This record gives sequence, structure tokens and C-alpha cells, in this order.
Amino acid sequence: MFQYLTLRLKVLLYKVHKVDQIFQTQTKLLAHLQKHFKLYQKPATFQFKTLLIIQKLLFTKFIRAQQNSPTLRYLTTLQQIVNSSISRGINLQQNGLAFSIADSFLKITNSSIIDLSSNLGGAIYSIDPINSLKRSMIEIQNSSFNYCSAKLNGGVIFTSNADIDISLSYFKQNSAIISGGAIFTACSILNEQGCESQLINNSFVGNSVGTSGGAIYYDLYRPKMIKSNLFQQNMAIYGPNIASFPVKLQNQNERQDEAFQFASGIEIENLMIYNLYDQDDQQYILDGNSYCNIGSYDILVSIQGRQKVQAFEGSCSFSGITIIAMPSYESQIYIESDAIDKQKLQKIDLIENQKLKESINFRKCNIGEVNQNQKCIKCPQGTFSFDISKKICGKCLENSQCLGGNQVVIDEQYWRSSNQSEQIYKCLHSKSCLGGINSECAEGYYGKLCSICKLDENGKRYASSVLKDPRRNKPQTVLLRILVGYFQVIMICKDFEMQWPDNVELMLSYFSIFSSSQKNLFSIDCALTESGYLGDDIFKSKLLLFGLLPVILSIFSAFLWTTLKLICNKCFKDVKIIPKIQLTSFAIILLLYPTVISVCFQIFQCYQYEDGNSYVQSYMNLQCWGMQHKQISLLIGLPFLALWALIFPGIILYKLKGISDNLNSPENLQLYGIFYVGLNDNAYYWEIIVVNFKKLLFILVSTFVPQSSQIFKALIGIIPLIFQAQLTKKLKPYIDPRFNRLDFHATYASALTLYGGLFFINSDVQKNAHFLTVLFIVILLYNIYFFCFWILLFLQNLLRIYGKYLKKLNVKIFKNLKTIEDFESSSSFRYTSKQSNIMSQRKLIPKKQASDITLDNTKFNQQSTFRIIFKQTKKVPSLNQSQIGEINDYSINNIPEEFRSPRKKSVLKNKKVMNKKKRIAGKNTKIFQSAL
Repeated sequence: MFQYLTLRLKVLLYKVHKVDQIFQTQTKLLAHLQKHFKLYQKPATFQFKTLLIIQKLLFTKFIRAQQNSPTLRYLTTLQQIVNSSISRGINLQQNGLAFSIADSFLKITNSSIIDLSSNLGGAIYSIDPINSLKRSMIEIQNSSFNYCSAKLNGGVIFTSNADIDISLSYFKQNSAIISGGAIFTACSILNEQGCESQLINNSFVGNSVGTSGGAIYYDLYRPKMIKSNLFQQNMAIYGPNIASFPVKLQNQNERQDEAFQFASGIEIENLMIYNLYDQDDQQYILDGNSYCNIGSYDILVSIQGRQKVQAFEGSCSFSGITIIAMPSYESQIYIESDAIDKQKLQKIDLIENQKLKESINFRKCNIGEVNQNQKCIKCPQGTFSFDISKKICGKCLENSQCLGGNQVVIDEQYWRSSNQSEQIYKCLHSKSCLGGINSECAEGYYGKLCSICKLDENGKRYASSVLKDPRRNKPQTVLLRILVGYFQVIMICKDFEMQWPDNVELMLSYFSIFSSSQKNLFSIDCALTESGYLGDDIFKSKLLLFGLLPVILSIFSAFLWTTLKLICNKCFKDVKIIPKIQLTSFAIILLLYPTVISVCFQIFQCYQYEDGNSYVQSYMNLQCWGMQHKQISLLIGLPFLALWALIFPGIILYKLKGISDNLNSPENLQLYGIFYVGLNDNAYYWEIIVVNFKKLLFILVSTFVPQSSQIFKALIGIIPLIFQAQLTKKLKPYIDPRFNRLDFHATYASALTLYGGLFFINSDVQKNAHFLTVLFIVILLYNIYFFCFWILLFLQNLLRIYGKYLKKLNVKIFKNLKTIEDFESSSSFRYTSKQSNIMSQRKLIPKKQASDITLDNTKFNQQSTFRIIFKQTKKVPSLNQSQIGEINDYSINNIPEEFRSPRKKSVLKNKKVMNKKKRIAGKNTKIFQSAL
């Protein structure tokens, strides 16, 4: 029961027993109510079972008196509340503090309900039995409900299996603990008649709830026209304005209209996340106990991995899922959640939402994957695949690193045409290729193999290399010629493109620092580009320039000599510039011979490319044996090759053969001495034939033998080296025996380097780091030995030239320095050569045998000088006695000055030596006389 603190009735509520009894006057109503209070001294429960219209009712400030005593209860009545106000009441044990109806009709118009609190439905509570013949109906118009609250659900209104129709009403700052801050309406799935609700043009402002539905919560049927209402500043964990129940699953990526692209057999990397949504497309975030399943009805589709997961805040996340089917196959998978009530979906005609069906397409295996047992398997690290039809991943290519899949990183100094090409090329210019996945070129390069230079935006010119111009001292011509020949051979060996280890290649680079090969002596491509040449004109101009380079430099040297002659006439008064120009030209040709020949051969050096065509290796834009290539070959390449490889050596050989009888002539030495100085008379052809043939053969091997035939290339290179070494050992072409040994070691150093290259080709050797180290040390030590030997001879030459000047210095170490004589200027050599020449001129012995006297013994020490002469004289039986005597007299009378006129501390020693030589000469004279 409620005790009324303030009671102001304009129209009184009272108990009516008859349906047709309606009070017409306020006086009678008031008298009846007063009589009731006097009789009972307490308010009664007003229960109506008839039609009643109540106007201008005002209840205020009432509190709970008893439990289970509603204020107004309507049973099977039709009631209307008009222009009334109910406020400030509380009963947390009661449901519907103002109105509680069942099987009734309640209409509230132009009324106000403020600050009522109860258990369910702070102001209005309605619940009907399931399948009741007469459902309750609540109709509200132009009314306001403010500051009402419920302990559980429905801060203002709570209905179950009832119909509601609310329009043009205002709900402000109402609240509930669980659901429905203003309105909670539900309908049982067992109610066959269903329920109807309609909300039109209402305002919900500042309502709140602890869980779901800050303004409205509906269970089962969605109110009609719910979107026509105004919602402002309502609050709830789920559904700040409207809340209901989950009716569907939806992919978080919102791809319902698109088919998933799956790779068969490959674990799906990204999480497959599916969220629960209600009828208003709001994510249902309250679910944390349900489970989601993923599956397929297609027997050709297999799903592996964790197919059942628990939801978290209304979201299911599948990870580690692998779906298997045939590549290019199309099918469907489904995702379902037990949070979705199938019976509810049937009642609201949304049964199709029970399972989310998603179309999936099993794509073809991508590049980097192979098809194994209907699975697209990604190639692991260390392997790769560029062909989707393959079933096995390929081993990583040489000169590259495989990161897995199709990620192949090319090493520096290598290039490929695309990131899916299996053909890897070694770049012509090592510094122009940066490698990487996309085979990037260094700044200033482009084209195939990054072989073409270009200008940058600022006009900066790039080149593949520069002409090496190290400073050189001036050793003897022979030493310089041997050293240059060694450098040229080493550089060509380096260009054989064997699989040199890094340390060996670095060593070859250091050893070849004073020489240059056909690929990096000059780089004029960019200069020609800057001059306006384009396309094939660059290559043609380059060939022309290199072919004419000896001529151009010779003309320049002629201009230089002529200028010096004119400027400094006194200094060059007695100098003939024609021989100087000729000698300079010959020196230029000897130095440029390997380079010019190599560049001329480049036109025939074709590179088989992956498109099936071959291109000129040094200019990959020019296709081999096309019309343009044939023209360049016939008009430029062949003429220059014939000129420098055949005609010029032939002319020089012809000239040398013509002067072979007079090689010691100053005129011949001045003109052609560069080709034979230091060589014996019978080996004047050595530089032109043997050395140049070796260089030419090396260039041919480097140019025409493909890189795939590295063993064959190395063997062909070793053969001429060994042949030259053995020929040097047998013929001893150099006058000075030290030069023979030096040339022998230079040749074998090159041969050993190439021979080591044969081991480096072997894959097993490449894996053996210890063997590679030992082999490298052997090659390095032998080359260092050659260099040390050459440096020793070089220093001896310096001491010969500058020894007398060093003695003049006031330095103690130089005062005792002994002058080192070269072999040509030694007393024994001068004496023997002079004897043989005079004997030849006087026809004492034939010229050939005179040459033998000079060349037979290579030691030429003082104790054997005379023995040589008489030993050779024995071989000449045609000598008469007078000739023998003349030989003996000349031998004695022409003893060198240092033996006849000894000086300083060696006087006594030289006398003894002279007397000994005289005795030997006299003894040998008697022997020859007796023999005759």
C-alpha cells in the first residue's frame, strides 16, 4: 500500500464494480473518495475492469508502503490518461510504479511522468501470457518521461508480448541497470501471434544503461520507424541508442561482395576476423562465451587448422587456417556462431543469416610457389621459382642469394634482364652493376649489363674506367718490355672471367695495375654521347678511334718532336727527329697492341642473350650479324685487324730480317732496336713472333671461347705459356742470362695463375676454404718471387746508372758502394764480342761460328774467356798456322785495360791474372800448332 503525502484530485480514482457506471460530476467523485478514506483510513488498490477516462490526475511525493501494491492496475480495461502528471515515486520491489497492465489498452496523452523508480519498467509495466487472446496495447502521444529508472530493465517502459505505439514523446535522462535505458520491449519466440511496436518522431536525450540499449532495447521484433526518432547523448556499453541481439556474422574487412583469393595449401597470413552484428548493423560486443566455426560443404575443399574459436567481445578471429583445393577452383566456405539464435531468425525472416557464406577463389600458384599435391608451396630460403608450372623449387642461382619465393638478390658486379630471369650475366664493368633484386645499375649507367654510359641531369659524364697512368722509372728496355708483357698477359688472364675468388681477383687487379685490357683501357662512350653521337654511331666511332689510336698518337708525337725541335733548336741541333718519331710510334704500337687488337675483336664477340638473339658484348644494343653489324665488321673491324694483327707485324719482321746481318748498326738500333734490343742475333724475331703471337692467342681465347667453357679457355691459355717458357729455356733468346731466367719466371707465373683457375672452377674446391687459401698463397708467392727478381735487376740498373753520383754524396753507406756492371758492358763480354767480330771480319772463322763464340757460353767469367776462344777455334780445321798465330797474338795484345794496367789495391792480383792468361794462351797455341 502507498501512503499519500499530498493528494490533489481533479478527477478521483475509485473502485467501480459495474462496467456501465461512470461518474459525471466531480462532486460525486470527491464525496465517494472522501467516504472511502473515512471508512478505511488508508488508500486502496484501485483496480479497474471497465472503460475509464482519467483527466488532470496529479500524484506527487509518494513512497513505498507495502510490497506488491501497484498504484494503478488495469485488468481487461480500456483506459485513457489525459493531461495528467505522476512524479517522484519509488518502489524497487514493484514492477511498473505508475501503471501495470495485462490484457489491457492504455493510452497516455499530453501527460508527464517524472522521477519514478521500480524494479522493471520505472513507470509502465506490461506483460501478457504467451498466445493470449487479447494482447495489451500501450499507446503514448505527446507525453514526456524524465528521470525515471529501473533496477533491472526498462527505465520507463517494460513490455513483454505486448504492442506499443509511441509518437511525439520525449524521454530524457532515464536509466536502467541492464538493458533499455528508456524502453525495453520483448516478444517470446513461442508467441505465434507475434508482437508489434512502432516508434515515430520521439526524442531520446541523455538516457543511459549499464549494458545495452541506452535508449531502446528490443528483443525479437524491431520497432517500426525507429530511424525517425531523435537520439542524443545516450550511453551504453553496447548500443548507446538502440540495442537488440546478434543476427548475423560479417567479415571485418567487409568483403562480402568479393571473393576471397586463397592460395591452396598456404597458411593464410592475415587473421580472418568475423564480428557479430544486430539488425541495426551495430557490432554486438557483449558476447564472450559463444563459439564460431569455419567449414565448407564442398568435398573438394579441405580446411586445416583451428576451425573452432571462442568469441571475444562479439568477434571471432581465425588464425593458422590453411584451405586446400585445386588451383583456380571456386567454392564457398561458411562461418557460423552459436550466439545467433536460429529460432529468432526464423521468426523475423532472417534465417539466411544463420551462417555467413563467403565465396573463395583458389588462385593459381604465384611466382615463387610450386604446386605440390594441390598445394601452392612457397619456396623456402635458399631456393626460388619463377615458373608456376614447376613442382619443385630450384636451387639458388650462382652469384645470387635467394630469400625465398621469387626473391632473388643478385650479387654486385652481376646483372639480369628482369627480376624473373634465371640468366645472370657478369657485368662488363664491375663497378657499374649494383646487383639487388632488380639488378640496379650504378649512377651513370644503363642498358643491358649496365654497359652504356649516360649523362646525368647536371651534365656530369661517367665512364667505365680511366687510363691508368702510373709513374714509371726508366729501367733497361728489356726489363721494361718483359714487365709490360707480363702485365698484359696477367690482365688478359683476369679477363678470362674464371671463377676467381675475391682474394685472387684482387691480386690480379694489383698485378695488372700498369696495364689495361680491352674492356677498361679507355672509355669514350660518354665522351661520344656528350658530343652528340647516338645509338650504333657510338660503337662505330669507338672502333674507329681505337683502330686509329696508334696513328693519332704517332701524329701527336711527331707534332711534339717537331715543336721541340723548333723551340729548342740548340738542344736538338744534332738530333734527327725522323728516327725519334719512328721510334716513338713503334713504342706506342707495342704498348697499345693488346688493347687495339682486343677492341677490334669486340665486334665479333657476341653474347647469347635470353631472348634467343646474340648481341655484341661491349654494346648490347647491337644485334650480331644484323645488317648494321655486318657493315661495321666488314668496313671497320676486319681492316683494322688485318692492319695491326698481320700487316704491321709482317712489315716489322720483314725489316728485321733485312737487317739481321747488321743488327749492331747504330742506325738500325735507333730505328728498330725497340723490337730486338737485348735479344741474341738468332732471336731477333722473338718479340714480333713469339710474344705477339702469345698475346694474340690470349685475346682470341678471351674473345671467342664462351664463359661456359672455362676449363677449355684456361687450357688453351696455358699451352702457349708453357711453350714460350720451354722455348726460352732452350733458345735463351736474351743476351743476358738473367733476362732469360726473368722471362721464364714471368711466363710460368702467368701459367700458374691460369692453372690455379682450373681448380677454382671446381665446385668442391670452392667449398674448401683451406685449399683455396693454400692455392692462393702458392700463386701469390710465385708472382711475388717474379716481382722481387725483376726489382732486383731493376735496382742493379739504377746502381749502374747512378752509382757514381751516389759515391759523390757524403754518405758513408754510398762511399763503399761497388759499381755493378751490366752484362753487356762487362769486360769479358766486350772482349769476347770484339774478338768474334774481328775474327769474322778477317775471315778467320765463319760468321756463324763467330756468333757461336759470342753466344755459346753465357757465364762469361774472366777465367773462361780465353778458353771460349780456343775452344771454338778447335772447331775450325781449315785455319792455317799464320791464322792461328794471328789469333794468339791478338788475344794476348788485346787483353782488357784493367788486366794490363791494374790500379789501386788490385794491382798485384790483376798482374797474376794477366800472367795466367798469357800462359793459357801460349799453351793453347802449341796445342793448335801440333794439331795442324
